Amino acid sequence: MSGAADVLQEVHVETYGSLSKRDKVEFILEQMRLTLAKKDFVRAAIVAGKVSRKHLKEETMEEYKVKFYTLMTIKHRHDKDALELAKDYHAIYSTPHILNDDAKWTEALQSTVLFLALSPYSMEQQNMLNVVSEDHNLEKIPSCEYVPLLRLAIICVFISLRMCVLILLLSFCILSLLEPPSSCC
Repeated sequence: MSGAADVLQEVHVETYGSLSKRDKVEFILEQMRLTLAKKDFVRAAIVAGKVSRKHLKEETMEEYKVKFYTLMTIKHRHDKDALELAKDYHAIYSTPHILNDDAKWTEALQSTVLFLALSPYSMEQQNMLNVVSEDHNLEKIPSCEYVPLLRLAIICVFISLRMCVLILLLSFCILSLLEPPSSCC
């Protein structure tokens, strides 16, 4: 596999003007897959930069869009970049053929929410939190506590993490005080 990756790296797909857009993207995705299999994350990032995100948004490129962002999740997991992982999963989620499959969009949306909640505070994270929290599909996820998780993530940016933990502990204590003792009835 290492040899195949090396051979593919030697070929510069940009120089082949006769290849269609789909063929170029497919070739680049194969280069990405092989470099990620070799655990060459630096080269994978370089190769990923060759893919036009604009082309991936085209209706005929949905399959390649999902494959590209799935490969990017491997790289971003290695980088431990929660915000980029959230963006990858949200790009997968927003693909029309994924939205038509309940199991696939549920998994992608759950991953988006979890990595978004784990990502450090930034304006980009806040904007994405607000966009995702307005998504009506969140309420369709079975046995889902993702809406409160998003709300908590939005609230936590205004107060420190210690205060968040304290508030959660206090709220559980208050709720337990409000419940009637099991031995009284």
